[in-house]
Amino acid sequence: MASNQLQHLDKNLKECYEYDIEWDLLPNRLKQGGPGKTEYSQTGALINEAVLPEKVKEGQFCTTTNAASGIITSEGGMVKAEGVQLVCPPGAVDNPVSIKITLEDPVKYYGLIVQRGLENDVMFGGPIINLQPNGHLFKKPVTLTTKIKIDEGNLKSENILVLHGTEARDGKIFWQDITQNAIINVAKKEVSIEIERFSVIANLLTVAWIRAKEVVSRLNVLPFNYTLSVLFKKDSSELALVFMSQDIFHEPYYANASALVQLVENDGFRLVRSIDGPTDKRIYNSEDLQVSVHLGEDYQLSDNQQSSLDVTVESHVWWKHRTYHQASTENLRGHVRCLLGVEGAIFNVMTIAEKLETPEGLMKQITNSWKDDNEQLEIVLQPWLKKNAETKDPDSLRKDLEDLKEEDYKVTQRGQMHISHLRELAVKISELKIKNAELTAYFSGKIQDLCKKVLRDCCIELESSVEDVERVASYESYGNYLENYPQISQSTASKYEQMCSSSEESMAKHFLSIVPPLIQDVKAICRDEMIPDVQNGLRGLQKEILNKHASDVREAKRNNNIRKLVCQVCKILENLCVNNRDSGSQHSTQLIRKWGSSLGIYPILELLKPFFQKCPHDVRLYKRLELFSCNITDIVSDELDVDEVFVRDCFDVSSTLIHFAKSDPAKLVRFELTDSTNHPVTCKGESVVHDTDSDTYSQVFFPRNESEGELLLHAVARVHSKGQVRKVGAFQSVIILPVSAEEAFDKCMTHSVDVAVIKLKVNDSQDIRVVLSSTQKEKLSLLVGDVLKRELREEEVDWKGSQITRCRLTVRARALGTKLLGSLRLVYEWESEAVFLDSKDFVAHADSSAERACTPEVRLVGLSDSTMPEEAAAAALALPWTSDEGNFSMETFGSQRIQTHTQIRCDKIELHYHQTNMTGHNCMVGDKTTLNTLTPTVSQR
Repeated sequence: MASNQLQHLDKNLKECYEYDIEWDLLPNRLKQGGPGKTEYSQTGALINEAVLPEKVKEGQFCTTTNAASGIITSEGGMVKAEGVQLVCPPGAVDNPVSIKITLEDPVKYYGLIVQRGLENDVMFGGPIINLQPNGHLFKKPVTLTTKIKIDEGNLKSENILVLHGTEARDGKIFWQDITQNAIINVAKKEVSIEIERFSVIANLLTVAWIRAKEVVSRLNVLPFNYTLSVLFKKDSSELALVFMSQDIFHEPYYANASALVQLVENDGFRLVRSIDGPTDKRIYNSEDLQVSVHLGEDYQLSDNQQSSLDVTVESHVWWKHRTYHQASTENLRGHVRCLLGVEGAIFNVMTIAEKLETPEGLMKQITNSWKDDNEQLEIVLQPWLKKNAETKDPDSLRKDLEDLKEEDYKVTQRGQMHISHLRELAVKISELKIKNAELTAYFSGKIQDLCKKVLRDCCIELESSVEDVERVASYESYGNYLENYPQISQSTASKYEQMCSSSEESMAKHFLSIVPPLIQDVKAICRDEMIPDVQNGLRGLQKEILNKHASDVREAKRNNNIRKLVCQVCKILENLCVNNRDSGSQHSTQLIRKWGSSLGIYPILELLKPFFQKCPHDVRLYKRLELFSCNITDIVSDELDVDEVFVRDCFDVSSTLIHFAKSDPAKLVRFELTDSTNHPVTCKGESVVHDTDSDTYSQVFFPRNESEGELLLHAVARVHSKGQVRKVGAFQSVIILPVSAEEAFDKCMTHSVDVAVIKLKVNDSQDIRVVLSSTQKEKLSLLVGDVLKRELREEEVDWKGSQITRCRLTVRARALGTKLLGSLRLVYEWESEAVFLDSKDFVAHADSSAERACTPEVRLVGLSDSTMPEEAAAAALALPWTSDEGNFSMETFGSQRIQTHTQIRCDKIELHYHQTNMTGHNCMVGDKTTLNTLTPTVSQR
């Protein structure tokens, strides 16, 4: 072939590879034509046609130490990489195929080996060979020859395991044992294998006795049926449970299934029963099984035994047994866990040790027993047992611990997750029996990643404001930050910094030295404090929708499907964003849906950000979601090493988001009851209920009257709308008119049943102060602005205070002198301007109730000549609210000096005013009733 033709051919192949062009899709002119002809690809790239060579034996056009590429034709060919050779016989392909061999670092695959618990059983004999195009099927087998690069003096052919991995579309690899088809030359350290389909080839060296089927089954996580056998040993009262896979019959090591049971029977156990698991509920490799044991009256579980146990499936062909012993006198560890409510959970044992006054010498021993909380608790209980050797009364132990608060010893779910990750990695490293460069590099990377995540999360957990959380998340040295806080010891921080700067060989040693104190620090930082739900205005997702998300999240976690987890997080945020989108927002529902379908978590988070800023717990969740969103590209492109630690972390964030997204009407509307002194009323009440049909929010209260007189309450609804909280109660208007105009005023009020009227005598004058109250602003405005101004002579009436202002809704009990007053239901209709009362036991001053029928207050007529400050009397009957969030201004109260005691009486109602050192202290009384009202001082305003 001419040189110019070779150049054209090389260029064509590079363009085909760059744009992922399939040879079968190229025009025939390109496959068969000569130089000088051109064709354009679908991407617009110029492709030069060329004639292929008549005989191509080695089509290697691009070779590096990690990859090689070439073409194979119908006449065969060969492609070489470092230590790898692929030979294709004639007739294996009809049309030219572009071949690429990539030698991948075993470090990438050691995560799977460690995750499946094979790190002490196998090691890679060289790089993993990735053959492309993935899944290409040859008409004839091609031969792949590889070199075993591990220098093992006792290398034997039976120690070599050749696996063929087929990569599915979701990126998962299904491994198949093809060792029986391989030709192994131990002298040359060479393995030759014939394959018909391209995928991934791995050569493993077994360093311990292990069956090939077990290795493959662990890697593939295959489901299988199981058998459970129950055996009993009478003389020692031991119960044994034996699990096995049903296909154990096919294993050459065991003759039949009963051989496993025989191993336990040899120890004196008698088979009670064997049960086959249901065929429709198969179990998986690495799955956690929970088995519960229920014993009769003659037996109870022995010391340190729990009624249920967790069993982890270790392989496709597996067996495991667990024994229970007859109970000792008490199970103190279980008793303590039950008292504290931490059964099966990780908790801060050090707090228990301090409470029981454990000797100082044992404190370090507790920290060093980092693998298991039960072991730590055992150390704590030893001194107590010695001290109470005679009685061993668990009740006295309960008394010793009864003053403990849950937040002192309980650890958050996220903190427990971090501790589990630290323990699992530390145990893996401490039990490692073999060492090689790739495995060391793998564990070094895992140590750095895990410590960074744990310490960063601890920093986030310690802060509560948006600014502080953002600041600590961007820190470079989390250890120094925590040391300065201080939350970890200087020694631990120093060891952490030393570990980060150490070599891969010594990193594991440094890690193991900081794990014990670090676990204790995480327990102290991640305290499970009770954080009350805040009113953030979030319209959550309905229960049915959220349950579906929760189910999908659990399934994704169970299957280690990180992509599905990402999608679920995005869907939850997308639905929340649509639910809380304002009608006037510039971001349409369609745009939000597009963000969701393209996994645009960050812009959706930005829109939802205000809802995350009301509570420290939500502030931290927002930051973790932000960090989560930064990994989406790497997750989708498979650039990120997704292991169980990462999946659990994402699952924890997803679960917390689901809790955040719950529909709770109290996040939008909250009702408050205060007494006559403006203090909150403590009483039993039901949760806020939202009626979606009428879009109303309501809450039922059960007030108690702790005094002997009448109970008067003030109600208000705090409504969170459009990012602000506004208070909703009732409305009032105040006018001052002369006594001569009272008769005309009364005629105007004859048909105003929706407005309550209170008349008050103005000091040192013949004027009357009239307070008009209603829950219907429009009717009150119509009465004041139309009827009264038309019927009353304008020059006689002082209209300065007639503007409509907001006030609390005042309610009083119908029954007098009783402790139990029944119930009252407060109702708020969304976007309305008042609160309504629905109750048979209470009446409201100017409330139009559920049927909009107003119950006017008793009108004060025929006032005596006794005088009282008009501001105080008005405040007693229609309290305005203080401005605690800048939403409403506060009514102005009089500040002049007043006389010692003033009284107004009308039928069964008396108004008293008492002089005190506090400006504006007054009371309202009926029969044996006292109502106190405190006027805010200037500083309170």
